[in-house]
Amino acid sequence: MACAVVATTLAAVAGLTLAAAASLAHDVLAKVVFKGRLSANRELADARTAIVVLGVVAVVLAIVTQHWNRQVLISFTFAAAASALLPIVLYGTLWRGFTVNGLRWALYGGLLSPP
Repeated sequence: MACAVVATTLAAVAGLTLAAAASLAHDVLAKVVFKGRLSANRELADARTAIVVLGVVAVVLAIVTQHWNRQVLISFTFAAAASALLPIVLYGTLWRGFTVNGLRWALYGGLLSPP
């Protein structure tokens, strides 16, 4: 049973790390920073670098927060995700004039607002 839990956890963490790194390399670097002038090989190299950076940040955060109350951390995680995603869901379903630019502003505003 414990082996299945560990394997499932590792698979979930690997998938989230890969998705975050691909998003950083493709959406942020290739589209925003380099405005589409990034080659496929360079984008792959940047994705690999992002995986290492995200891994290091995750390990440092795990070390810093290892003695904190886990229930508070989990509650904060859900509150931050809800404050970022709820405005997007509401605007996207109820407002016809909601654009991609508005989505970005709503996402960043929701992330920066305190939960």
